[in-house]
Amino acid sequence: MGYEEDFTARSDHFKAPRGILSYSFVGSTTTIVSSWKVAGNLGGESAADQTCGPLNEGGLFAERQGK
Repeated sequence: MGYEEDFTARSDHFKAPRGILSYSFVGSTTTIVSSWKVAGNLGGESAADQTCGPLNEGGLFAERQGK
């Protein structure tokens, strides 16, 4: 998670969260979800894809690998 920040305003009023804010599972009510996790950016602060950076990264394997 991160924030879109305006450093010139010096106030929390100009921050907007980005990332996954909520979730819900859509499907059968009888389906049991054993585990689920948010993967996050590949490499954390040291993004594998230096061209696009972490803001352009989705959840698909190839996107996380920078391919």
